[in-house]
Amino acid sequence: MKSDNLVQAEVALKKSIEVRIEHYDAYVMLAEVQELMGKNGEALATLETGFTYKGKDIEDPDEEVSDPDVQFLYLRLLKANDMQNEYEQQKKKLEKSAPEDERWSEIDR
Repeated sequence: MKSDNLVQAEVALKKSIEVRIEHYDAYVMLAEVQELMGKNGEALATLETGFTYKGKDIEDPDEEVSDPDVQFLYLRLLKANDMQNEYEQQKKKLEKSAPEDERWSEIDR
């Protein structure tokens, strides 16, 4: 992903999930890659699947993807998939938990 080869990153992350299906961070990273590729429907499905494994596969809690990062990704994906009710619920939740986050500048409030 860091080398901007999104296709290769997508393949590698899918393999990572195949090897260890409960790898929460891999789902989050895969959803980010899919979002960058414009595969918003797939990205949302990937992230929602990943949510089922949150907290179940923590190798190093200090290296786990931060919750605000994941929650803002989820917000973007809900919006990209025209899920207005879910988007508004997620937005309210984030406004309470991260009211001063710099990512709000990218989102219509």
